[in-house]
Amino acid sequence: MAPSFKKQCFCEKKIPEKPKYCSDGGESCSCPAGKKVFYGAKSAAKKVGISFLDMVDGGYTYTMTNGEPIMCINDNFGADPLPMQSK
Repeated sequence: MAPSFKKQCFCEKKIPEKPKYCSDGGESCSCPAGKKVFYGAKSAAKKVGISFLDMVDGGYTYTMTNGEPIMCINDNFGADPLPMQSK
């Protein structure tokens, strides 16, 4: 059975700024209107608390924010960023 993967969200910032950590999976994330919120793995095999770049190298999805808080759950991002893996 595949290992369990926790998820996290990041808010998009202007390039080349580093994206800002927003919340863990299942929690509320607030980002400015018109920005992308990225949703993906928080850990990888034997590595907890992976970086934004590590996260986007794996499975992730994103949505545009309207400025209102968004819950970091599969339903709000239109897809499971890590399909067919135990959660």
